[in-house]
Amino acid sequence: MANKLEAFITALANMDIAVSLRIDRFSNPFFTAAVPAQVLHAPPGSGFELFRAGGGGFTPVDLEQEIQSLTNPIAPSGQAIVGTVEDLQAQTRIKAYRARQAVGTTFDLLAHDLLTAAFWLDVRKAQDASREFGLGPTAAWLAFRKIVPLLPPPGEIPTRSRAMTSAEFLRTTPATLFYPGNVPMPGAPENQN
Repeated sequence: MANKLEAFITALANMDIAVSLRIDRFSNPFFTAAVPAQVLHAPPGSGFELFRAGGGGFTPVDLEQEIQSLTNPIAPSGQAIVGTVEDLQAQTRIKAYRARQAVGTTFDLLAHDLLTAAFWLDVRKAQDASREFGLGPTAAWLAFRKIVPLLPPPGEIPTRSRAMTSAEFLRTTPATLFYPGNVPMPGAPENQN
C-alpha cells in the first residue's frame, strides 16, 4: 500500500503540471487570441489587466512546486524495534500524510484553474453572446459565478480570497450536480457509430 501511495502522488503530480501549464497559457494572447480587458470593456484598475500579464500569478507555480516536492520517494528503513529483530519500516504513515497533502494542494491548484476557466467562459460569452459551452460546463460555470462573481460587488471588501472560495466550491460541490454519471460523455466510444 505504501508504494501505491507514492505512485499515486507521482500520477497526481503529472496531472497537476498540465493544470499549471494550462493556467499559464491562458494568460498569453498567443494562445487565447484575446485581450480580456478589451473584450469585457473593463475600466483601468478593474483587475482584468492581470490576465494579460500573467493570469494565475505566482501561486499556481508555487502550488505545483509543492506538489513536485512531494513526489520524492521516502526511503524505507530497517530498525531493530523488538528483540533486535530487523523490521522493515515502509514509512506508510509518512507516505499517507504526503498523499493527503498532495490531494489538498491539488484542490488549491484546481481552484486557480477553475477561476481561469470561468473567467475565459465570461470572455468568450462576451465576444459572442450566442456561444454555447455545453450543459455540464455551463451549469458548473453559472453555479460557480453565484459564489464567486466575475468581480466583487462595488464597495464590498471580501473576507476570503477568490482562490480560497473557489477551492471550497470544488471541495463541497459534487461534479455529478453538473454532469450525472449515467450520461455518456460527448465523444465517448458508446456515442460513436
